Amino acid sequence: MNWLKRVMMGRNGADQLNLAILLVGMVLILIGSFFRSTVINFLVLILVLISVFRMFSKNIQARSRENAVFLRIWHRLKNFLYREKLRLQNKKTYKFFGCPGCKKTLRVPKGKGRIYITCPKCGERFESKT
Repeated sequence: MNWLKRVMMGRNGADQLNLAILLVGMVLILIGSFFRSTVINFLVLILVLISVFRMFSKNIQARSRENAVFLRIWHRLKNFLYREKLRLQNKKTYKFFGCPGCKKTLRVPKGKGRIYITCPKCGERFESKT
């Protein structure tokens, strides 16, 4: 096991982007097993090679930047999906509006008729029917 530590000394190793690349590769392997496509198999091979290259790379700064960009995109996507999930859960009791001033999403109870909505962020006031 010490030889592996010596080999990996000063190298990037596995990070979140590598794990995501390998996960996409595994999903493609499953898809490829149904369709028997050489294009999908070639794509899997490229993804595995990219992952291995990133793991053994000694340019840790560049790999860290790549990982940071991936995490930024991943967290935006995850937050968007979480907000949409909450929105679907609250669809029966609330109506959602976009503020005309700052574009913030505002949640208003349904069934109140015509009401004035004041944005808590920018203070814009607008009328709407719920």
